[in-house]
Amino acid sequence: MDAECLELPCQVDVVIGMSNTEQKAANSMIKLVLTIFVIAIILAVAYLTFFTPGEVEPRPSASPTVREGGQ
Repeated sequence: MDAECLELPCQVDVVIGMSNTEQKAANSMIKLVLTIFVIAIILAVAYLTFFTPGEVEPRPSASPTVREGGQ
């Protein structure tokens, strides 16, 4: 312990300050996590809406000889 803070009021101020700081940090972490989650949801919806093909196009055959009976 510090030699300056041996009195009770000084110790109470330190505890109250830490509690307030911890509360602010917890609120900020929750906001950060929720912001990242919302951005991830928006990106997922945008990907599924704009970048996923609606229909799969048929693939062309491997070579023309396969279509002609293998000759």
